[in-house]
Amino acid sequence: MSDSTYLFDNAAVEAGQRFDALAALFNPTTFRHLDELGLDRGWRCWEVGAGGPTVPNWLAGRVGPTGSVLATDINTSWVSKQLDPDVEVRLHDVMQDDAPSGQFDLVHARLVLSHLPDRREALIRMIGSLRPGGWLVIEDFDKVMPLSCIDASLPEHHRANKLHAAVRKLLAQRGADLEYAAACRGSSGTSD
Repeated sequence: MSDSTYLFDNAAVEAGQRFDALAALFNPTTFRHLDELGLDRGWRCWEVGAGGPTVPNWLAGRVGPTGSVLATDINTSWVSKQLDPDVEVRLHDVMQDDAPSGQFDLVHARLVLSHLPDRREALIRMIGSLRPGGWLVIEDFDKVMPLSCIDASLPEHHRANKLHAAVRKLLAQRGADLEYAAACRGSSGTSD
């Protein structure tokens, strides 16, 4: 998938602010999910569609010097900033490129699959890279995402809800499948 077909262009100057905002919003949940798996020293991790450095850096801190973290993306310019020196970064398109060699204890992708035209192929690649007993953690958009402000009593609440609806519409127009996560939920686990 080329960066130019992605609604949120990772080459844009604003991408850094977007990655910071997504990290502030989603990192606590992501880190809780990964903690619940028992992520520990020595694990081999693949962060698919890394975006920014926060998740790869956190993983590196957890797996320590005996583990490894590979962060891949179609545009690595943001993930490479302020990166832990123990994280390996590679330019990688999960839609076209073979999975990295070796077997991983953890493969994690956040807000990636809903943007891909052939999600199934990407999922097969990620699953195929796991060691027996390894974990695949997918966090993605869901059609039942609540409004930004449920009790919209102030003008800024209405603007936030209007923006949320517009982003969902743009995502759908660009081919993002906002129902993909919900369709997979029943067979592959839970979501928050």
